[in-house]
Amino acid sequence: MPLLPHKNLPFLAALSLALAGLVLERAMAGPTLMAPGGGAVHALIVGVNKYRNLGPGAQLSGAAADAKDIAEALSGAGVKILPILDFDATRERFVTEMDHLITSSNPGDFVIIAFAGHGMQVPEYSQWKGIEPNSINEQIAFSGFGFSGDGAGQVVVNKELRAWIARLDAKNVDVLVIMDSCFSGGMTRGFDRRSSRMVTREIKGDVEKSDRDKFIPIEMTEKEARTEVRSLSHVTFLAGATPNSVVPETAGIDPRNTKSVRGALSYFIARAIEGTASNGKDLTREALFRFASQNVRQATGERQFVDIEPRVADEMSLRRVVLRFSGEAVVPVESPRIQPNPDPSLADPIRIAVVNGSTNALEGIEKGAAPFLASKSPNDADLVWDLSNRDAIVRGDIVMHGVDGSLLGGVIDRTWAIRAVQKLSISRTLAVRLQEEGKIYVIGDDPELIVGGVKERYLTVFNIAADGELQLLFPTDQNDALIDNDEWTYRPTVAKPFGVDNVIAAASDRPADAFLRWFNNHNHKRDAALVASEIARWAAADPTLKIGTVGLYTSSYRR
Repeated sequence: MPLLPHKNLPFLAALSLALAGLVLERAMAGPTLMAPGGGAVHALIVGVNKYRNLGPGAQLSGAAADAKDIAEALSGAGVKILPILDFDATRERFVTEMDHLITSSNPGDFVIIAFAGHGMQVPEYSQWKGIEPNSINEQIAFSGFGFSGDGAGQVVVNKELRAWIARLDAKNVDVLVIMDSCFSGGMTRGFDRRSSRMVTREIKGDVEKSDRDKFIPIEMTEKEARTEVRSLSHVTFLAGATPNSVVPETAGIDPRNTKSVRGALSYFIARAIEGTASNGKDLTREALFRFASQNVRQATGERQFVDIEPRVADEMSLRRVVLRFSGEAVVPVESPRIQPNPDPSLADPIRIAVVNGSTNALEGIEKGAAPFLASKSPNDADLVWDLSNRDAIVRGDIVMHGVDGSLLGGVIDRTWAIRAVQKLSISRTLAVRLQEEGKIYVIGDDPELIVGGVKERYLTVFNIAADGELQLLFPTDQNDALIDNDEWTYRPTVAKPFGVDNVIAAASDRPADAFLRWFNNHNHKRDAALVASEIARWAAADPTLKIGTVGLYTSSYRR
């Protein structure tokens, strides 16, 4: 279906094209990746979509693409590697590759280990009985995994992975581990099935005990079996989820292909390898944690929270360089040039599916400024409009109740604006979060918003309401914009209308006078679609600008 008419299309289309072009330019112009210790760079990259012994509901769509993306990023950074995909990904192959990495790596080398696919929890294996306080082992599952028979052994257990990386650490080899899998996480809020089906990277269930008892692990010492990752100074570890979150496969993460389903952690690790997180400069452990955690949280609508190790406050540990680069820096985010009469079909539209009603209803809505088109299925949609119940839903969350044709345009603008701002923020990451992450708040709750890394910086914070209204939260007086502490906190009030508010924070070494003048002219107006281009202009003029977003989810009752 062609784009439905809307206001301000030429400018917004040009902005969308420019943002997408920036991402592509980064992929082609990345710096060379070096080992922090001066040695060689090695990598083992695995992605598994296809599980031959599991049913249709357990098959994945984005894990192989994740592995390919990381491998391509490494190739662009001068590290040639072929990822191991799908049926080629077996326990035997993984064990062989890990053993080779350990024997071939020398002090000062750098090893990257990345896995995208299913994870799971099982009762502890007899070989390691009593080591884990909760009597549980975690494991990643390869393509031949099954709940019984030989497939039960197609796994690598967390104890084995720890033993391998302990051996690398003992050789003074730097190690970066990315496990884009889910092992036990639960969601802090429900998922509205009217929007789409959410696939997570976790296998639920247990293998037959008799088969588990037959499992033959790699040889290791008791000390290696008891290794804690945080004790390994050369190891940086990122797992896809904390105990309170999941690893969803999510569309819309990659602006080069918004329909492509991906894992958020792998996607942003690939961007970090390209140099996006640091503009081609060396990337410290602290900066990598901040870049991955914030961007993954934003991209998944606060459903996925990255687990990191070492989780310490030691400055020396956090300042350790994880990704070292040489060569030309990546081009920073620029304000897009406005091209005359851009092709409307390339304007990065919001895809809308209508349920419990006819798609023809979209023709009669009060349109906003952002482009949109009709989607045949909620599975391919950015926004779902339940016409009968008057709900607007984005990625499993009810954004707003009582949405009729007069309000939908504002919801579309809001959805488009948040996506555009998040694209701008990828290389300018500012840590923004709620103290209790990802939960549904009800009246009487006391949510706390936290913006980190803002000491001696000028801070601007505003809200994009569900209907697209802009609301300035801070500063109320421009003389208060300079922050004295590293963290700034704010306590929003939970009140009607319920749904989703999205808070945007921006911090700079310079006063935000021009942006605040613009914002004051649009404050309390449904002008969400215009704010992304204004932030792009701000970013072009101010290389010190950092941006972050977070969603505040509210309801009339606890779900």
